[in-house]
Amino acid sequence: MKKTIISALLGLSLLPLCTNAAIDSSDKKEIEKIVREYLLENPQLIVEVMQNLERKEMEKAESNIPTVVKKVLASDDLPSIGKKGAKHYIIEFFDYNCGYCKVMEPYFKKAIEEFDLRIVYVNIPVIKRESEQLAVFGQAIYNIDKKKYFAYHDYFMKPGNKGASTDVLKAVCEEIGINFDDVLAELKTMKAQETVRDSMETSQLLNIRGTPYLIIDGKEYRGAITSYEILSKILNQ
Repeated sequence: MKKTIISALLGLSLLPLCTNAAIDSSDKKEIEKIVREYLLENPQLIVEVMQNLERKEMEKAESNIPTVVKKVLASDDLPSIGKKGAKHYIIEFFDYNCGYCKVMEPYFKKAIEEFDLRIVYVNIPVIKRESEQLAVFGQAIYNIDKKKYFAYHDYFMKPGNKGASTDVLKAVCEEIGINFDDVLAELKTMKAQETVRDSMETSQLLNIRGTPYLIIDGKEYRGAITSYEILSKILNQ
């Protein structure tokens, strides 16, 4: 059977080159039947193909890390704390509805005090519709006032604080001292939406499938860092 399918596949690829003849429907059905029967008899091949595809996708994503790092660190559109050119950097792809992202937030705040470090936040709303609303609204605030953005960021990164209703967003704006109507006017320019959309496209280069996703000093970490000790050890490498 193995020899048969190889012959069939070779015939499929070489026939147009040798004869310029079209494969008629009966030949096509026969080849499809052979392939199907072979795969049913050897299902492990499907697993091998999927594993190989996964490996190639991850290798491609890893090769894109330097390009993404250069782009993100050079951006003035993305919220960041710490000085440009710091010895260490953390790039976090996060979602306001990501519980693991919220768990790591205190680690970042401590690290920024103890290390020569810059942290860049890349908001990719992947969990639910509400995440997109919070991302775009937050980006609009950042475009207006960078310092007040971080008050917004801190509010929604605290465990338990969630919701993106108009009443909630109005209340948060009042709490952090920014005019709600100014944010709505900024949203009408579509700049915030464009930044979030660009962040989503950037995440696709890295084959990010969920949050958090971190790049720390050029190395990727898929998933949460579970303690400050681990983060400190990474930064001390």
